[in-house]
Amino acid sequence: MVNTLTAFVGSFVVTALVGRLNNARSHTEFRALFPEWVAAIQGSREGRRELEKLKTELLKII
Repeated sequence: MVNTLTAFVGSFVVTALVGRLNNARSHTEFRALFPEWVAAIQGSREGRRELEKLKTELLKII
């Protein structure tokens, strides 16, 4: 999740979310941050184009 935020949005823009992701210790905690991650990715043009693919891949992991 952090890698996609950095690639599509820039880590400085979403510093607080990156911090919460780094502190997440379980799948439940990661899933709780999923809606915020989606909103952040949608904030970039490239992210909007790739969002469905990214969501599909991410949900396989978390």
